[in-house]
Amino acid sequence: MIYPDQTALANPAQCWEWFEPENQRRGAGEPAAIAGMSRDVRSEFAIDDSAVYLAGFSAGGAMAPIMAAAYPDLYAVVGVHSGLEYDAANSALGAPAAMSFGGPDPQEQGKEAYEEMGERAGVVRTIVVHGEEDYTIDPINGDQAAAQAIRTNDLAADGTDEQGLDTTHETVRRERSSGHHFLYRSSRTRAGTCSSRSTRSRGWVMPGPAVRPAASTPSPTRRMRADSCGSFSPARARTDR
Repeated sequence: MIYPDQTALANPAQCWEWFEPENQRRGAGEPAAIAGMSRDVRSEFAIDDSAVYLAGFSAGGAMAPIMAAAYPDLYAVVGVHSGLEYDAANSALGAPAAMSFGGPDPQEQGKEAYEEMGERAGVVRTIVVHGEEDYTIDPINGDQAAAQAIRTNDLAADGTDEQGLDTTHETVRRERSSGHHFLYRSSRTRAGTCSSRSTRSRGWVMPGPAVRPAASTPSPTRRMRADSCGSFSPARARTDR
C-alpha cells in the first residue's frame, strides 16, 4: 500500500489541488504523479492488474474520481470518502463554493469523465462514503459523486448515452453500527456490471479543512479485495515478486 502525500510547499494545507485544470486530466500534474507511483509498485511486485484500487479522503476524495476518469486502465475500483464529483471546480476560488453547495450537474460531469477516459474507457467500480453532518464538504457532494460515477459507468459499459436508463438501484437499506446510522445504496447496470455503491453516515463529520488526504494502491504483502460493487475486505497475504 502506498500513501502519496502532498507537500506543504505545493499546498499549505497539504491537500491535493483537485480544482486546478492541469490536475484534472491524464498525463499531467498530480494525477500523473499518483499514477506513476502506482505503476512503479505494480511493476516491482507481482500484483493482479485487476485488483489495483485507489481511495482518497477529502481533497483525496475529490482526486479519486479524477483518477478514475484519467486512468481507467490502471484502477479497477476507486473510493471517494468525503470528496466531490469529477471536475467539481476549476479554480481555487471555485473550490469552496463546490465544497459548500455542490458542483455542476453530475449527469454532465459523468459525461465529461467518460470523455476524459477516451479510448481507454471502461467501468471503474466506485464506492462513496460521506457523513450526513459534514460541515466541511457538504453531503450533497457525496450524492453527486455517486450520481456522476453511475453516469460515467453507464456510458463506459456499452458506449451509449442512455442517460442512466440502463442503471437500476440494486439495494437501498439502512443499518446501525457503533451508534451511527448508515444508509447504503448500490447501483448496477442491467448487463450485470456494478456501477457504484454509496454510504451515508449520520452523526459523522470531518475534523476540519486542514486534513491530509491519501490515495492508495494495494500493498504487495497485504492486499485488499472488492466484491462486485467495491466493498473492501482483507485478502490473503501475497509476497511473491
